[in-house]
Amino acid sequence: MYNEPPEFIIESLSAYCALMFLETPTSLEYCCEILGAHIRKYYETFDETTLYELSNFYLRILSDAKVEDASLILKSFIYHKLIYTNSGKLRKWSSLLSNALKAEKVKCSPEALMNKKFIAFVFDSKRGMINEPPQNWKISSIDTAELFVNLDTLSFNPLDNLSMQTD
Repeated sequence: MYNEPPEFIIESLSAYCALMFLETPTSLEYCCEILGAHIRKYYETFDETTLYELSNFYLRILSDAKVEDASLILKSFIYHKLIYTNSGKLRKWSSLLSNALKAEKVKCSPEALMNKKFIAFVFDSKRGMINEPPQNWKISSIDTAELFVNLDTLSFNPLDNLSMQTD
């Protein structure tokens, strides 16, 4: 039995990892390592190679599509994954009957997540069909899930984490 995050969390956090790669002076592998360690606090058996493969896929699609603002598309994708379900309904974070963060029993492979949904999202956003997230929205705005609230405390700068490794 696995203790794996749901697909929408893997997709949104992989996009977040790609975003941190674009916005910080570090490698994609390092971003995945830091974020993978954070995710394992909540999902014990999570493997960061999934993050790396999916983040790399997202970056490759953005490059192939020659988008002007990759960061905005990644932020919009994260917003839509966390706020809406695949059917377009608002995601319920606090429900008596279900928990959006409930661990999955079956491990989802990165290949299964590398699908046409992100490609369609990128091209829909290029055509102006995707609404951007609100101006002040951040992933830590999902205050009902500790996994996302604590993302702001992570440092993706290797120089910041170097001093912690030598102590």
